[in-house]
Amino acid sequence: MSTEVASFYTPKKWKPTCISYSFARFWYDNKKAFRSRYYYGEKPPSNPAYIFGSAISDMIKNEPDHPLLKNLPRYSMVDEEYTVMLGDVRFVFHPDMFEPFTFSFREIKTGMQISGGVPSWTQEKVNNHMQLDCYSLGIESLFGQVNELCHLDWLVKVRRDSSVLPSKTKAALGVEGEIAFEGEVITFERVISSAERYRAKEWLLQAFYEILADFNNEKKNL
Repeated sequence: MSTEVASFYTPKKWKPTCISYSFARFWYDNKKAFRSRYYYGEKPPSNPAYIFGSAISDMIKNEPDHPLLKNLPRYSMVDEEYTVMLGDVRFVFHPDMFEPFTFSFREIKTGMQISGGVPSWTQEKVNNHMQLDCYSLGIESLFGQVNELCHLDWLVKVRRDSSVLPSKTKAALGVEGEIAFEGEVITFERVISSAERYRAKEWLLQAFYEILADFNNEKKNL
């Protein structure tokens, strides 16, 4: 669970006080699971892909000179949390990398070269990835400007025979069973317009107000 989502959750005392991309995405994708997770405090099952991604995130933040990261561009702010008001709603956002001197940001994703018969990331998928719109909105709202050109870096996971790797090497590679990251980075660019940022604002606010109304109705049964 990301820091931005984790910060919203206190068992038995949760209530909607702010919105984030992850929060909104979860609500739109699966309202039943959302209610179970936040209203009733039910712990979700472990997710190997999330655990793998978290290990890579820790490496990026804590070991920037790791040889596996030589192909990954570096911005001065890594994995920092920011908050800004969208009207009367607090928006929490958490770009993987942010450069305050140029108001630029990058998002970092992991994924297999081919997953389910298709690439994990394509330019079309990046063009429709609402997280980028939301973070562009957050930066402009907080700092008064944003570089409309942003980047998504795909850290490509590969399948390896982990049985022959010593434990120290497994840890360094971020091995998920027989899955590892060996240093290949594919970078996509995207320009986000003011219209797309406005759309993201409406998307976030709609999610927050839907959650608030649903929670107020559901809490009668809590």
